[in-house]
Amino acid sequence: MQGRPMLAKWLAGAHAGHPLLRADMPDWFLDTLELIVAPVDAAEPLRLPTKMKAFHTLTTDAELLEQRAELLIGSMLARVGVPFEFGKDHPDYVLGD
Repeated sequence: MQGRPMLAKWLAGAHAGHPLLRADMPDWFLDTLELIVAPVDAAEPLRLPTKMKAFHTLTTDAELLEQRAELLIGSMLARVGVPFEFGKDHPDYVLGD
C-alpha cells in the first residue's frame, strides 16, 4: 500500500485473499478509502482495534463495500468533531455526549 499509510496500517496482518490486495483493485478506490479511514484512525474511537480486526478478515467485495459504508459514517463524524465509539455488537456506532 505504498503512499497509503492508513490502509497499510489497517491491512497489517490481513490474509492474502483480502479484496483490497487484489492486483485489479482500482487506485481511485484505494485512494478514496485512504481518505475515509484516516479521520477514523485519528479519532481513536473505543473498539477501534476490533473494527480493524474485522477489516482484516474481509473476503468479498460485498463485505468490503459494507465496511466502507460503515467507515464513511465514522469518517464524517470524525471530520466534524462528533465524538463516537464503535458499538460492541449493534448498533455499529454509539455517539458521545
